[in-house]
Amino acid sequence: MPFETRRLQIDKVDTPDLVTLLPIYQSNPTYVNWTEGSLDEHGHLAILQRDWQIAASTSGQHLAAIREKKEDKVIGILEWYDENPTDHYPWLGLLIIHGDEQRKGLGREATEGFISYIKDTTTWRALRIGVLEENHLAQTFWQSLGFIPFEVVEKQFPAGLKRVIKMERQIIS
Repeated sequence: MPFETRRLQIDKVDTPDLVTLLPIYQSNPTYVNWTEGSLDEHGHLAILQRDWQIAASTSGQHLAAIREKKEDKVIGILEWYDENPTDHYPWLGLLIIHGDEQRKGLGREATEGFISYIKDTTTWRALRIGVLEENHLAQTFWQSLGFIPFEVVEKQFPAGLKRVIKMERQIIS
């Protein structure tokens, strides 16, 4: 599963890595509040432990750390599902970059690297994502990468019921 780009190395997350991922959630308080509600440091770690346990025990679900090669530091998290049981499409479940590292093209580079990786290693025809309706920056980001909205649904999060825009990008034309 590991792959790399010019500036990034993306590798599977192991239990000891969870503590290094904690600052990523902590540096994105608006997103965490939208999805999880208000949390303290222990709450952020609990989210990471929950997500890692689910990924580790669910076939086809992957949780990866995005590491900047030059400084050898973790700057993001990438999570994806080979097949969503609801619609049988592959889904990118989470891309989150440390707040201090945003707006440097790293999220775009990680996404493009991931798409290149799946083109080389899978037969996927499309990739889907869900974006919170209130997250206008994320909507713009994903649309700039070729993801097209196709449906709006309501989804229950720990922070409450949220409207989610489903988006899709063709992988193989």
